[in-house]
Amino acid sequence: MEVKRLSVTEFDRMAKQIAPVVYVYDSDNQSWFDDSPGKIVAKYNRVVCMLNPNSVCFVGHDGTLCLDDVQEVLCESEGGIYMKLEIKCRNLTDAKRDVSYVILVDRRQNM
Repeated sequence: MEVKRLSVTEFDRMAKQIAPVVYVYDSDNQSWFDDSPGKIVAKYNRVVCMLNPNSVCFVGHDGTLCLDDVQEVLCESEGGIYMKLEIKCRNLTDAKRDVSYVILVDRRQNM
C-alpha cells in the first residue's frame, strides 16, 4: 500500500488530476469519534484549497466541510477505485497533538 505525504499545494494539484470523484466524510471513520447515536455521512464532489491559511474545503450537495490549519495530507491508495485521505490539522487547544480527519475518495463518480 502506497502512502504519500502531500502539502496543501500538492494535494490541490492531485485533486485536479483525479477529478471528478466523490469525497465521503463519515463520522464513524474518525479516530476521535465516540460511539454516540448521532452520526454524519456527507458526500462532496469538489475540493477547494486555499494557501493562506492552509485550508481544504469539500463542497457538494450536502454543504461544505472546511478544514483549517492543514499541516499535511496523507494519501493512501491501493491503486483501485478507492483512496483514503488523512488530513492533519493543527490542534488549536493542544499544540502537542494534531487533529486528523479521514476522507474516503470514490473514483467511480456516482454522486
